[in-house]
Amino acid sequence: MLTSPDHLGFHGWRWHSLSISYELCCLQRSSWLYADQCHNCFHRCSPTDLTCYQFCKKACDNYSKYLTKSLQHVWDWNWKTFVTVEEKLFFPWLRSHRVKSAYENILQDLERERNRLIQFSNTQGKLRSFKNSFFSFWRKKLATVLGPLTSPWNNWSLLKGQKRSRTLSVIDQCRQLKAELERQYQQQQKVHRFVTQLREKCDKYFVHERTLLLPKISVLIPPTQQKKFNNRVLRFLGYSNCRLQLVVLDETLKQSNREEWLRFRSQVPRAIQLFIPYWKRCYYKQLHHIMCIAE
Repeated sequence: MLTSPDHLGFHGWRWHSLSISYELCCLQRSSWLYADQCHNCFHRCSPTDLTCYQFCKKACDNYSKYLTKSLQHVWDWNWKTFVTVEEKLFFPWLRSHRVKSAYENILQDLERERNRLIQFSNTQGKLRSFKNSFFSFWRKKLATVLGPLTSPWNNWSLLKGQKRSRTLSVIDQCRQLKAELERQYQQQQKVHRFVTQLREKCDKYFVHERTLLLPKISVLIPPTQQKKFNNRVLRFLGYSNCRLQLVVLDETLKQSNREEWLRFRSQVPRAIQLFIPYWKRCYYKQLHHIMCIAE
Protein backbone atom coordinates (compact mmCIF):
# COMPACT_ATOMS: atom_id res chain seq x y z
CA MET A 1 0.00 0.00 0.00
CA LEU A 2 2.10 2.89 -1.28
CA THR A 3 -0.53 5.57 -1.25
CA SER A 4 -2.85 6.33 1.61
CA PRO A 5 -6.37 7.78 1.82
CA ASP A 6 -6.60 11.51 1.32
CA HIS A 7 -7.91 11.97 4.85
CA LEU A 8 -4.78 10.43 6.39
CA GLY A 9 -3.25 13.18 8.51
CA PHE A 10 0.44 12.26 8.23
CA HIS A 11 2.62 10.83 5.51
CA GLY A 12 6.19 11.32 6.74
CA TRP A 13 6.54 7.83 8.21
CA ARG A 14 5.37 6.27 4.93
CA TRP A 15 7.58 8.56 2.82
CA HIS A 16 10.53 7.73 5.02
CA SER A 17 10.15 4.01 4.31
CA LEU A 18 9.86 4.74 0.58
CA SER A 19 13.11 6.72 0.68
CA ILE A 20 14.95 3.82 2.36
CA SER A 21 13.65 1.37 -0.25
CA TYR A 22 14.72 3.66 -3.08
CA GLU A 23 18.22 4.22 -1.69
CA LEU A 24 18.76 0.52 -1.05
CA CYS A 25 17.63 -0.20 -4.62
CA CYS A 26 20.15 2.34 -5.93
CA LEU A 27 22.90 0.94 -3.75
CA GLN A 28 22.13 -2.63 -4.80
CA ARG A 29 22.70 -1.74 -8.45
CA SER A 30 25.68 0.50 -7.80
CA SER A 31 27.45 -2.05 -5.57
CA TRP A 32 27.24 -4.60 -8.39
CA LEU A 33 28.54 -2.00 -10.88
CA TYR A 34 31.47 -1.01 -8.66
CA ALA A 35 32.48 -4.64 -8.11
CA ASP A 36 32.18 -5.38 -11.84
CA GLN A 37 34.30 -2.36 -12.79
CA CYS A 38 36.96 -3.33 -10.26
CA HIS A 39 37.08 -6.90 -11.60
CA ASN A 40 37.23 -5.83 -15.25
CA CYS A 41 39.95 -3.29 -14.56
CA PHE A 42 42.65 -5.52 -13.07
CA HIS A 43 41.86 -8.46 -15.37
CA ARG A 44 42.91 -6.29 -18.30
CA CYS A 45 46.39 -5.77 -16.82
CA SER A 46 49.34 -7.79 -18.11
CA PRO A 47 51.38 -9.69 -15.48
CA THR A 48 54.18 -7.08 -15.56
CA ASP A 49 52.16 -3.88 -16.02
CA LEU A 50 52.66 -2.31 -12.59
CA THR A 51 51.18 1.03 -13.68
CA CYS A 52 47.94 -0.69 -14.69
CA TYR A 53 47.64 -2.53 -11.35
CA GLN A 54 48.38 0.66 -9.41
CA PHE A 55 45.69 2.51 -11.37
CA CYS A 56 43.18 -0.28 -10.70
CA LYS A 57 44.08 -0.38 -7.00
CA LYS A 58 43.38 3.33 -6.70
CA ALA A 59 40.08 2.96 -8.58
CA CYS A 60 38.96 -0.04 -6.50
CA ASP A 61 39.88 1.75 -3.28
CA ASN A 62 37.64 4.62 -4.37
CA TYR A 63 34.81 2.19 -5.15
CA SER A 64 35.13 0.71 -1.65
CA LYS A 65 35.01 4.21 -0.14
CA TYR A 66 31.88 4.99 -2.16
CA LEU A 67 30.19 1.82 -0.91
CA THR A 68 31.16 2.52 2.68
CA LYS A 69 29.95 6.11 2.54
CA SER A 70 26.67 5.10 0.89
CA LEU A 71 25.99 2.34 3.44
CA GLN A 72 26.74 4.70 6.29
CA HIS A 73 24.13 7.09 4.96
CA VAL A 74 21.30 4.72 4.07
CA TRP A 75 21.72 2.32 6.99
CA ASP A 76 23.53 4.14 9.78
CA TRP A 77 21.52 7.32 9.31
CA ASN A 78 18.32 6.92 7.26
CA TRP A 79 17.28 3.50 8.54
CA LYS A 80 18.34 4.16 12.14
CA THR A 81 16.39 7.41 12.16
CA PHE A 82 13.34 5.49 10.95
CA VAL A 83 13.74 2.84 13.67
CA THR A 84 14.31 5.45 16.38
CA VAL A 85 11.11 7.29 15.45
CA GLU A 86 9.16 4.02 15.43
CA GLU A 87 10.50 2.83 18.77
CA LYS A 88 10.34 6.10 20.69
CA LEU A 89 7.35 7.83 19.09
CA PHE A 90 5.26 5.96 16.53
CA PHE A 91 4.47 2.64 18.22
CA PRO A 92 4.04 4.20 21.69
CA TRP A 93 1.71 6.75 20.10
CA LEU A 94 -0.38 3.96 18.54
CA ARG A 95 -0.55 2.16 21.87
CA SER A 96 -1.81 5.31 23.56
CA HIS A 97 -4.95 5.27 21.38
CA ARG A 98 -7.66 2.71 20.85
CA VAL A 99 -5.29 0.92 18.51
CA LYS A 100 -3.68 -0.64 21.58
CA SER A 101 -6.44 -3.05 22.51
CA ALA A 102 -7.37 -3.99 18.96
CA TYR A 103 -3.95 -4.28 17.34
CA GLU A 104 -1.42 -5.02 20.06
CA ASN A 105 -0.65 -8.40 18.47
CA ILE A 106 0.05 -6.69 15.14
CA LEU A 107 2.45 -4.24 16.76
CA GLN A 108 4.24 -7.04 18.58
CA ASP A 109 4.60 -9.05 15.36
CA LEU A 110 6.01 -6.01 13.56
CA GLU A 111 8.45 -5.34 16.38
CA ARG A 112 9.70 -8.91 16.23
CA GLU A 113 10.13 -8.68 12.47
CA ARG A 114 11.99 -5.39 12.81
CA ASN A 115 14.27 -6.83 15.50
CA ARG A 116 15.13 -9.77 13.25
CA LEU A 117 15.98 -7.31 10.50
CA ILE A 118 18.19 -5.30 12.86
CA GLN A 119 19.91 -8.48 14.06
CA PHE A 120 20.58 -9.53 10.46
CA SER A 121 22.06 -6.14 9.59
CA ASN A 122 24.23 -6.06 12.73
CA THR A 123 25.64 -9.50 11.91
CA GLN A 124 26.17 -9.05 8.20
CA GLY A 125 26.97 -5.35 8.44
CA LYS A 126 30.37 -6.13 9.93
CA LEU A 127 31.47 -6.18 6.29
CA ARG A 128 31.42 -2.39 6.37
CA SER A 129 33.89 -1.93 9.22
CA PHE A 130 35.80 -5.10 8.38
CA LYS A 131 36.54 -4.05 4.84
CA ASN A 132 39.22 -1.39 5.33
CA SER A 133 41.08 -3.16 8.12
CA PHE A 134 41.00 -6.39 6.09
CA PHE A 135 43.16 -5.05 3.29
CA SER A 136 45.53 -3.22 5.64
CA PHE A 137 46.02 -6.43 7.63
CA TRP A 138 46.77 -8.52 4.56
CA ARG A 139 49.24 -6.01 3.13
CA LYS A 140 51.23 -6.20 6.38
CA LYS A 141 50.82 -9.97 6.53
CA LEU A 142 52.11 -10.45 2.99
CA ALA A 143 55.08 -8.19 3.64
CA THR A 144 55.96 -10.18 6.77
CA VAL A 145 55.65 -13.58 5.10
CA LEU A 146 57.15 -12.78 1.72
CA GLY A 147 59.97 -10.57 3.00
CA PRO A 148 62.25 -13.36 4.32
CA LEU A 149 61.45 -15.55 1.33
CA THR A 150 62.24 -12.98 -1.32
CA SER A 151 65.29 -11.34 0.25
CA PRO A 152 67.75 -14.18 -0.65
CA TRP A 153 66.60 -14.05 -4.24
CA ASN A 154 66.87 -10.28 -4.27
CA ASN A 155 70.43 -10.51 -2.96
CA TRP A 156 71.24 -13.07 -5.62
CA SER A 157 69.73 -10.89 -8.31
CA LEU A 158 72.07 -8.05 -7.37
CA LEU A 159 74.90 -10.21 -8.69
CA LYS A 160 73.09 -10.45 -12.01
CA GLY A 161 72.62 -6.72 -12.34
CA GLN A 162 70.21 -4.00 -11.32
CA LYS A 163 67.91 -4.63 -14.30
CA ARG A 164 67.21 -8.20 -13.17
CA SER A 165 66.40 -6.94 -9.66
CA ARG A 166 63.96 -4.36 -10.95
CA THR A 167 62.22 -6.95 -13.15
CA LEU A 168 61.67 -9.32 -10.24
CA SER A 169 60.50 -6.48 -8.05
CA VAL A 170 57.89 -5.39 -10.59
CA ILE A 171 56.59 -8.93 -11.03
CA ASP A 172 56.32 -9.40 -7.26
CA GLN A 173 54.49 -6.11 -6.85
CA CYS A 174 52.07 -7.00 -9.64
CA ARG A 175 51.32 -10.36 -8.07
CA GLN A 176 50.75 -8.78 -4.68
CA LEU A 177 48.48 -6.09 -6.09
CA LYS A 178 46.50 -8.64 -8.07
CA ALA A 179 46.00 -10.76 -4.94
CA GLU A 180 44.78 -7.69 -3.04
CA LEU A 181 42.45 -6.69 -5.87
CA GLU A 182 40.99 -10.20 -6.02
CA ARG A 183 40.20 -10.05 -2.30
CA GLN A 184 38.82 -6.55 -2.66
CA TYR A 185 36.55 -7.69 -5.50
CA GLN A 186 35.30 -10.62 -3.41
CA GLN A 187 34.59 -8.28 -0.52
CA GLN A 188 32.65 -5.92 -2.79
CA GLN A 189 30.60 -8.88 -3.99
CA LYS A 190 29.78 -9.71 -0.37
CA VAL A 191 28.64 -6.13 0.18
CA HIS A 192 26.42 -6.40 -2.90
CA ARG A 193 24.82 -9.61 -1.60
CA PHE A 194 24.35 -8.01 1.81
CA VAL A 195 22.62 -4.96 0.32
CA THR A 196 20.43 -7.19 -1.87
CA GLN A 197 19.24 -9.22 1.14
CA LEU A 198 18.79 -6.05 3.16
CA ARG A 199 16.60 -4.49 0.51
CA GLU A 200 14.41 -7.59 0.22
CA LYS A 201 13.91 -7.81 3.98
CA CYS A 202 13.22 -4.08 4.34
CA ASP A 203 10.70 -4.04 1.51
CA LYS A 204 8.90 -7.00 3.04
CA TYR A 205 8.77 -5.28 6.42
CA PHE A 206 7.55 -1.98 4.96
CA VAL A 207 4.77 -3.71 3.00
CA HIS A 208 3.62 -5.48 6.16
CA GLU A 209 3.54 -2.20 8.06
CA ARG A 210 1.59 -0.29 5.43
CA THR A 211 -0.87 -3.12 4.90
CA LEU A 212 -1.56 -3.75 8.57
CA LEU A 213 -1.35 -0.28 10.11
CA LEU A 214 -2.40 2.42 7.67
CA PRO A 215 -6.05 1.33 7.24
CA LYS A 216 -6.46 1.11 11.02
CA ILE A 217 -4.82 4.46 11.70
CA SER A 218 -7.02 6.29 9.19
CA VAL A 219 -10.14 4.85 10.86
CA LEU A 220 -9.28 4.84 14.57
CA ILE A 221 -7.21 8.02 15.02
CA PRO A 222 -8.68 11.46 14.14
CA PRO A 223 -6.79 13.49 11.49
CA THR A 224 -6.15 16.27 14.01
CA GLN A 225 -4.31 13.83 16.28
CA GLN A 226 -2.35 12.52 13.31
CA LYS A 227 -1.18 16.04 12.43
CA LYS A 228 -0.18 16.69 16.03
CA PHE A 229 1.90 13.52 15.94
CA ASN A 230 3.55 14.67 12.71
CA ASN A 231 4.60 17.94 14.38
CA ARG A 232 5.89 15.99 17.35
CA VAL A 233 8.15 13.94 15.07
CA LEU A 234 9.54 17.11 13.48
CA ARG A 235 10.42 18.52 16.89
CA PHE A 236 12.01 15.21 17.88
CA LEU A 237 14.24 15.08 14.78
CA GLY A 238 15.61 18.59 15.22
CA TYR A 239 16.64 21.15 12.63
CA SER A 240 19.66 19.45 11.06
CA ASN A 241 17.99 16.04 10.74
CA CYS A 242 14.78 17.59 9.37
CA ARG A 243 16.75 19.53 6.80
CA LEU A 244 18.55 16.46 5.47
CA GLN A 245 15.38 14.37 5.69
CA LEU A 246 13.49 16.90 3.55
CA VAL A 247 16.24 16.77 0.94
CA VAL A 248 16.27 12.95 0.89
CA LEU A 249 12.48 12.72 0.65
CA ASP A 250 12.33 15.31 -2.11
CA GLU A 251 14.94 13.55 -4.25
CA THR A 252 13.91 9.94 -3.63
CA LEU A 253 10.18 10.53 -4.10
CA LYS A 254 10.84 12.59 -7.22
CA GLN A 255 12.86 9.74 -8.73
CA SER A 256 10.69 6.84 -7.61
CA ASN A 257 7.06 7.94 -7.25
CA ARG A 258 5.84 11.16 -8.83
CA GLU A 259 2.39 10.97 -7.24
CA GLU A 260 3.93 10.82 -3.78
CA TRP A 261 6.41 13.55 -4.67
CA LEU A 262 3.58 15.91 -5.69
CA ARG A 263 1.79 15.14 -2.43
CA PHE A 264 5.01 15.81 -0.54
CA ARG A 265 5.58 19.15 -2.29
CA SER A 266 2.01 20.21 -1.58
CA GLN A 267 2.58 19.75 2.16
CA VAL A 268 5.96 21.48 2.41
CA PRO A 269 5.65 25.25 3.01
CA ARG A 270 6.70 27.37 0.06
CA ALA A 271 9.40 29.16 2.07
CA ILE A 272 11.07 25.84 2.92
CA GLN A 273 10.77 24.58 -0.67
CA LEU A 274 12.98 27.47 -1.76
CA PHE A 275 15.82 26.17 0.43
CA ILE A 276 15.64 22.52 -0.67
CA PRO A 277 17.78 22.94 -3.85
CA TYR A 278 20.50 24.69 -1.83
CA TRP A 279 20.46 22.06 0.93
CA LYS A 280 20.53 19.35 -1.71
CA ARG A 281 23.69 20.77 -3.29
CA CYS A 282 25.35 21.11 0.10
CA TYR A 283 24.42 17.83 1.77
CA TYR A 284 23.14 15.25 -0.69
CA LYS A 285 23.98 15.79 -4.36
CA GLN A 286 27.42 14.15 -4.33
CA LEU A 287 26.29 11.32 -2.06
CA HIS A 288 23.26 10.63 -4.24
CA HIS A 289 25.51 10.51 -7.31
CA ILE A 290 27.89 7.86 -5.96
CA MET A 291 25.03 5.88 -4.39
CA CYS A 292 22.83 5.92 -7.51
CA ILE A 293 25.50 5.96 -10.22
CA ALA A 294 23.96 2.87 -11.85
CA GLU A 295 20.57 4.56 -12.27
